[in-house]
Amino acid sequence: MDAVELLMIDHSAIRIRAEKNEFVDMMEFRTFLMDIHVAIEEKVVFPELVSLGDNETKKTIDSLIADHKLLDKLYSNLIKWKTGENPLYEQRIPLFYQTLTFHNSQEEKVVFPLWKNLEMERAKADKKSALEIIESSGLNAYMKETGISNEMIKYIEQ
Repeated sequence: MDAVELLMIDHSAIRIRAEKNEFVDMMEFRTFLMDIHVAIEEKVVFPELVSLGDNETKKTIDSLIADHKLLDKLYSNLIKWKTGENPLYEQRIPLFYQTLTFHNSQEEKVVFPLWKNLEMERAKADKKSALEIIESSGLNAYMKETGISNEMIKYIEQ
């Protein structure tokens, strides 16, 4: 398993969450989404993909990074509206998930396929970097949000 495959597992977990249009723990999900998932994309995967691609790839990745900022802002508003018991909270959850799942589908269709062009040694190092982000940012939150077990994490680390 490599870093992009980990991200696609995340995307699957997010799609399942999106079908329910709900959060179990908003702060844990935010940790998973922004501090782990987005961090792996922006610190590990996207720089590698930019190095493999052309100017069009860089433009696409810049657009995806801008999406991350938009999603973080939407999420911050959801947290504010939830704590303030604002009716916008319930109205905007579907929009948030629709935006998030569309964004994820674009990553899977447009940029993740480039990952197959990466050298094996670089991919191994990038998987290690991704796992370090997971462990340093919140292994328990990651396992809870993705359904990945501790045993699976140990297997992936090998």
